[in-house]
Amino acid sequence: MPILNDPVTDILATIPTRVECDALVDIYLSTHERMYRVLHTPTFHQQYEAFWQDQAASSMSFCMKLVLILALGSTLSQEAGECALADRQTRTWTYAAQWWLTGPTEKSTFNLDGVQVACLLQLARQMTAVGRAWISSGSLLQMAFSVGLHRDPSHFPSMTPLQAQMQRRLWATVLELHLLSAMDSPMQAYADLESCDTRPPDNIDDEQLTADADDIPASQGRKKLAYRQ
Repeated sequence: MPILNDPVTDILATIPTRVECDALVDIYLSTHERMYRVLHTPTFHQQYEAFWQDQAASSMSFCMKLVLILALGSTLSQEAGECALADRQTRTWTYAAQWWLTGPTEKSTFNLDGVQVACLLQLARQMTAVGRAWISSGSLLQMAFSVGLHRDPSHFPSMTPLQAQMQRRLWATVLELHLLSAMDSPMQAYADLESCDTRPPDNIDDEQLTADADDIPASQGRKKLAYRQ
């Protein structure tokens, strides 16, 4: 039975062909993801391949990430004339992700996956002009605080190097998106920085970060901005 007011009752039915998706994912990874780090690219590729093996087995959080990535890729592909999707479809995906984050399943989204979806949603709302982006950025910041991204992973010894780096990357992205939105709105940027001690992310290639790694790879310094690529 569809959830009350759910804008998309079957998100899988809205996914384009593999060829179209591949093109839009590539556009996103070569543009937005280089500026705002949201994903661990190798992990995303693994989940993406698994999705095409068995779509029904994929988590809803991954599906929401995917449709927002497709929406973001589509906004740029329309300019290039490649695999352009209708504006209505990109808006539908944006509304679906908004509902997933704030609807009946809201409590289950307060985790790193949820923050990733929220970051992608913030970008999608800016690109598609769906809703007021500064409202979304305020919610994103509060969500990041609730999840604990403002506290450095060094306080949590059980956290793996991959989890620690993703937490630092996401916190940096959340702050950047919030500040950029505040500059475009009458709202004042807010962040209780006195309670924040998360260090900047290390300059490490995604391929060097693996789920089973016990140690953080050496940072590449300032000569090459690895984590932005």
